Amino acid sequence: MTWASDSPTVGKSFPNAIFSTLNDGSWRIADHRGRVLLIEFWATDCAPCLKHLPQLRRLNKKWKDRKDPLLVGIPTDPNMAPVRRFVKRHRIQWSQLCSGDQTVYAFIAGQYRLKEIFTPTFWVIDKRGRIAHSVVGDLQLATKLAESLSSSDKSEIEQIEPEKSKPHSADSRSGSESRLDE
Repeated sequence: MTWASDSPTVGKSFPNAIFSTLNDGSWRIADHRGRVLLIEFWATDCAPCLKHLPQLRRLNKKWKDRKDPLLVGIPTDPNMAPVRRFVKRHRIQWSQLCSGDQTVYAFIAGQYRLKEIFTPTFWVIDKRGRIAHSVVGDLQLATKLAESLSSSDKSEIEQIEPEKSKPHSADSRSGSESRLDE
């Protein structure tokens, strides 16, 4: 199942918040303005997410020394202890956004009033920090969109985008500036 760019989040700014990372660092969208981001919402019990890991590792290696795109993960699990074990066991080396009391997933879903974000879902964030595309389940398409946005103008991206289909269930209003960290 692939849903692309019909999500009510498309066109909205990624939350202006400071997030913690699993390696005890901090991450904020403002530090990445001018870069294209590929953000994956994933879960430790998501079979397609596990299946994508080899390809995500290759992408991270390929993109590591480039300005963009940049790969970022947002685990949807409510408890970070299993996420930490999963990340270590599967040698995930790209940033994973987390928090102490509230998961980043819950924070972002709340910002956009989303009832749920299916896993895996990929958000392509443009150089201005706006959500350019939302793709459910199709890493290959999300990768093409991120790489095209990184090196091209919007008209070229529209040529590879599939037909629009069902959006996520959500109210399209977004929240204001916030801080989410431990």
